[in-house]
Amino acid sequence: MRMMGGYEDLTPGRAAEGVEALKMRAVHIIDTSPGELPQDPEWGWGVRNYLGVNLGAGDLDLIAQVGRAAFRRDPEVSDATVSIAQTAPGRATIHVQLQTTLGDVTVETEIS
Repeated sequence: MRMMGGYEDLTPGRAAEGVEALKMRAVHIIDTSPGELPQDPEWGWGVRNYLGVNLGAGDLDLIAQVGRAAFRRDPEVSDATVSIAQTAPGRATIHVQLQTTLGDVTVETEIS
């Protein structure tokens, strides 16, 4: 099983529900590039596509805005706050605070 953001991508014999499902979906949005899913080509953020070089604070803010828009396309998310801290070229910590139909949900993950 592949681990992303501390959440198991697949648990045999069990389907994720509620907040757990929202957290898993958020990590998948972070990890999936737009166009990667033929059935929904606009779905995803694909943050790895932006992290190949050393970025300034303004660049990180713009990338975070793209992420916020990706999260807001989810029907259970009314708003999102996204921050990115680049730890090295090609590595970053992503912090997402989602306002959802189930209440506030926080996801933090390391991307490389």
